[in-house]
Amino acid sequence: MKYLNADAAVDIRAALLQSSQAFSPAWIDAGRVVVPAAEIPDLSDNEAGVRLLDAFRAAGHSELVCLSTEDLGADEPQQAVLAELGEVADWRWDLAPFDVLLTTADRSVAALLSVDEFVLIGGSPGFVESALGESIPAARAAFRAYAASTANASRHLPLLADRYDS
Repeated sequence: MKYLNADAAVDIRAALLQSSQAFSPAWIDAGRVVVPAAEIPDLSDNEAGVRLLDAFRAAGHSELVCLSTEDLGADEPQQAVLAELGEVADWRWDLAPFDVLLTTADRSVAALLSVDEFVLIGGSPGFVESALGESIPAARAAFRAYAASTANASRHLPLLADRYDS
């Protein structure tokens, strides 16, 4: 695992994120699809987490840029790293409980793992479907049902479903 300097982390966040829990419209408008899904509690012992990392691998990526979605300060050097796929799950646990962004060096595909019961998967339609294990319409419908079923405790999820439903 290689630590990234603070300037690189700032640059990546600025290029991909609108906020700590949303992708930048400019990044999306560059021909990417973004689909929300139910939270992924673990990247190694959870089917959805394993599928996500496998999607990065299938797309030809052996390393990911991994960073917290917000600057955690100079005392947290692990907040921005370049990690091999086999290291990503451990890095995620070491940085918990923060929202994190996983992306490729070319920033073409990404996953935002929120601690607020959702993830956002973005990139080409093929990558998104591979990461989610279903078609984009089916994944959007599944998230809408998930959001409705948890709306009493997580009122933000139906709004998130609406935001990314096109």
